[in-house]
Amino acid sequence: MLAKTRADFRRTIAVFTILTIFMCCSAFYVADMAYERDLRVRIREINAANSSTARIVEEDIRLMLSQADNILWLMKVDMEKYGFIESEHIPLLENLLKLPTINQVAVADKAGNLTYSAVPLQAPLNISIREHFKAQIPGDTGRLYIAAPWINRATGTPSIFLSRRINDSQGNFAGIVAVGLEQDYLEKVFSDLGLGEGHSIVLLRRDGAFLSRVPDAVAFEVLK
Repeated sequence: MLAKTRADFRRTIAVFTILTIFMCCSAFYVADMAYERDLRVRIREINAANSSTARIVEEDIRLMLSQADNILWLMKVDMEKYGFIESEHIPLLENLLKLPTINQVAVADKAGNLTYSAVPLQAPLNISIREHFKAQIPGDTGRLYIAAPWINRATGTPSIFLSRRINDSQGNFAGIVAVGLEQDYLEKVFSDLGLGEGHSIVLLRRDGAFLSRVPDAVAFEVLK
């Protein structure tokens, strides 16, 4: 009788132990499922927020590039039609330097010598080795060219230069018109987005070349 009682007790303990383990496993499983569900919701929220921020930045960047390109077209038309910037356009171009986004408006001849600079120059300046100049030499693509960041030698500040090709009457290369965008301004705008710790925003060209990033902007070589 005593042996039977002990056996029943052991079975009861075994059943209770198995039930306890099952309940614990179920609790962990439910908690894990809830965590995964919350994590998926959080990821969707973050992706939605990131997508919204990216769209806002993209629209602003497109607008800024469009405005700069309008300036380039004005200069290109003048240079191809007259061979110089019309005097009535000079005040307009110089006033552009008052904008926080633009730090240079210039024209270079086919040898790379600046023939016009909205920024007063201390000495003659040649930009023939610059990316935004060399990219226009092979042919006229009809597209705006965006160069990787470099130091604006007229101002000493980091700049992203945009350029369009100037053609002579036979369609040959006759130089470029260029606008310099203030890279620090872009980084300030990105910083003002308040991305928070662990987040960053990067501006790249179509070919993957770096243009701007916040935080921890990538340093680039300075051309003297």
